[in-house]
Amino acid sequence: NVKALYRRASARGRLSEHTGHEDQLSLAIADLEKALQLEPGHMEVRAELKRLREVMRTERQQMAKAERETFKNVFASDKPIYDDTGKAKPSAVIKETGLDRRPVLSVEGLYFDYDRSEPLL
Repeated sequence: NVKALYRRASARGRLSEHTGHEDQLSLAIADLEKALQLEPGHMEVRAELKRLREVMRTERQQMAKAERETFKNVFASDKPIYDDTGKAKPSAVIKETGLDRRPVLSVEGLYFDYDRSEPLL
């Protein structure tokens, strides 16, 4: 029913103007597109679809601008993003379990180094 789809799309479009309901705009556009498939000559549906698509385009442009402003100076300085200097390499701890005398290796941040000239197993 075109009238029901139009009304639901209008309600969703108005709801999308409120914080937390931004996803309703794409649902409203989908409803209007479906209504337009059922009745291609309906002028009110066409006008509302055009208006909502314009709103979506404007919102995307504003979001892109806000993201550019937020991240514009992230990599501008010479300061590294992560400061790994001063961290000591953890030492390995080997202890006996007591029951079967198998050693247990406990380590934080395990690193392996090997000579590239030697063949790997």
